Amino acid sequence: MRLNSAPARQRFNEGVRDGLPLAIGALPWGLTFGLLVAQLGLRPLDTWLQTLLMSAWWFSGTAQFVALGLWQPPISIATLGALALAVFGVNARYLLQSTALAPWFAGLPAWKKVGALFFLVDASFAL
Repeated sequence: MRLNSAPARQRFNEGVRDGLPLAIGALPWGLTFGLLVAQLGLRPLDTWLQTLLMSAWWFSGTAQFVALGLWQPPISIATLGALALAVFGVNARYLLQSTALAPWFAGLPAWKKVGALFFLVDASFAL
């Protein structure tokens, strides 16, 4: 079921246009997160790598800040469990959002669904 019959390129360009304000709005979050990671006292390369890896692993600003608050060396299994539970709790709202988007993803292959839902955030859901 296709809900939008416009050519794929046109829909992509519209998505980029609609998402640009969201990307600009996310910039302060990213800068703030990077500064907080830098305050952990790591070497500059480690700070950069940790920020990059956490941003790639958790595409959720709120979850990143929660995880950073729980990140206390030395990292134990209990700490990792608390991190996982906290991040799951913060991101549980995406289960409802992705369910609401199910009609738009009905005809897509699984790899496209996973890719699209990985980048699901509150603002893009609102769009």
